[in-house]
Amino acid sequence: MSYRVSLETLGPASLPATIELSQTVYPGQDPSDPVHMRWKLLENPQGPSLAWHLWEGDTLVGRVCYQVREFYAGKRRLRAGFVVDLLIHPAHRGLETFLLLMRRLREVPGFDFLYLTPNAASAPLYAYVLKLRVAHRLSVVGFPVRSGALLESLLGRRGRALSGIADATLRAGIRAWGALCARQPRDFEVGEEAPSDAELDALAARFAAAGGLEGRRDASFQRWRFHASPRNRYQVAYLRRSNRLAGWIATRSADYLGYATLFVIDVRTDATLAARELRFVKRWLLERALAEERDLVLGIFMREHPRLARFCTFPLLTVPVRLLPQPVDLHVIDLKGGAPADPRELALTLADLDVF
Repeated sequence: MSYRVSLETLGPASLPATIELSQTVYPGQDPSDPVHMRWKLLENPQGPSLAWHLWEGDTLVGRVCYQVREFYAGKRRLRAGFVVDLLIHPAHRGLETFLLLMRRLREVPGFDFLYLTPNAASAPLYAYVLKLRVAHRLSVVGFPVRSGALLESLLGRRGRALSGIADATLRAGIRAWGALCARQPRDFEVGEEAPSDAELDALAARFAAAGGLEGRRDASFQRWRFHASPRNRYQVAYLRRSNRLAGWIATRSADYLGYATLFVIDVRTDATLAARELRFVKRWLLERALAEERDLVLGIFMREHPRLARFCTFPLLTVPVRLLPQPVDLHVIDLKGGAPADPRELALTLADLDVF
């Protein structure tokens, strides 16, 4: 077989071939839904995605995409490529086609750095074939709010029988902790009334100027990431102190590994928020999970970052790696010397990734 590769900026004309390729592997799922793919790859306010395409004649048989993601480090703006959607047609899979497509991964113009979180299937290829080292490991942080599914997975039918007692204990514990340690502070509230674009832009600018590497979070990004998805439904609650915007928390309800899960997609809080205010935010989060009859609250964070570290404290617990389907490894490919090597300088949440 004779193959060729090309680098393209995706647009309406190139999207149909990308969708057709996806439908060979993911029929009826998000990766092959035209409206979802258009939102994900073309409608990003930071710019349309780029892709290396692998062709056999005029037929697209492989691809790897770069979602554009802007980061801010003080007054500097860095343009990153989040590597997603590595896919090769089943009839063409092999080391030859993988290398033809991926050996040019770094040969992409206009980016300061690339980053990716490979799944279990592709992780060995990145590690052993492309020789990419793991730069950081993200933390999975969460809390069980209902025990039935968890106990059944551990103890079988006996666990389900014990869940009534366990759930009553969990609910009582959450409410007691909330009443004793996480009461609502005066002049502080968590609500879903959307702020103005000007308020969001001003707060995002403050976060971006605070140091480290901060992903774009202005009003246009939030509209795209949290409100415009045609398939995923997100909820965003806003934190206000004395009616001044002080942060937000974005969540999404979805099933994960058989558990009804409330995912923390993003959290940003003003550095001046007191510990009692952060405790109330977490109380609000657990109570929302209970109201939605979720089993778990889960988030993925670069918890070494100081602002995220303040949020990732009790009652949220770090899930041990041995209990995860796979570690959440982060590869960073620095193209122009701009990506920080210290995880304390990198504020990453699920909003910066493509997993959920």
